[in-house]
Amino acid sequence: MTAPNASKPSLVARATSRPARRALVALALSAGAAFGLSACSAGQISQTANQVPAVNGTEAKIGALYVRDAQIMFPQGNEKPGSEPAKANLTFTVANGNPGASDRLTGVEVTGATATIVEPDKAIVPGGQTLTAAMPATDQPVNPATAPIHIAVTDLSNSIRPGLNVPITLDFEGAGPLHMSVPVTVFYSSPRQGG
Repeated sequence: MTAPNASKPSLVARATSRPARRALVALALSAGAAFGLSACSAGQISQTANQVPAVNGTEAKIGALYVRDAQIMFPQGNEKPGSEPAKANLTFTVANGNPGASDRLTGVEVTGATATIVEPDKAIVPGGQTLTAAMPATDQPVNPATAPIHIAVTDLSNSIRPGLNVPITLDFEGAGPLHMSVPVTVFYSSPRQGG
């Protein structure tokens, strides 16, 4: 006795005809190649993953505070040891990564010099915002709400001169002391003339 459906090819046999099988194999190979090639760089070390900003200053972090481009800047003409008056400025930007809490810069220490926050009541880093310490503005109008603070560095020892790094400490009311080493640079108010 013969099976009632023995003369009919099964559905599987019909669906896997030779052209269909070739298409299925080609699809599987291309899917495998795409998957394999897309992951060929997974786990590799990226050349740009650890790059730092192209600025002269140092960067550091304490708690939710991020200090960027910190440096001691001599005004042009005061960069030589023994030049009078021997003064410089500490410049940086602090970003507060905690939008719910402000912090205050309460003090600054510079090894080999005296650092003074000129207007300490303005040295507040609002939550989610920034505080900038910059060279004092001489002729530019400044919005008092966004004006940078000024940190004067005076009584400089001969060990503080352009090209060297100097240890400093920024004391924050909430985050605590941040110790870092910053470069000493020269601020040129106009483009230098080549020669």
